[in-house]
Amino acid sequence: MNVPQGQLRRAVESRKQFLIQKLLHHGFMMQEQRLLQEFTLSELEREWSSMQAQDNVSL
Repeated sequence: MNVPQGQLRRAVESRKQFLIQKLLHHGFMMQEQRLLQEFTLSELEREWSSMQAQDNVSL
């Protein structure tokens, strides 16, 4: 698959913003003094998966 680098970067940034909004909407609390914008896409996805797992367990 040949995806232009600029298009890939926009897709990653779009996904990051989507996850940041989801995390904030669901009450994500920071344990560190680190901004969500500084997280990598992988870190954001890990936090979102963790939050969803906690929600499923508490239901």
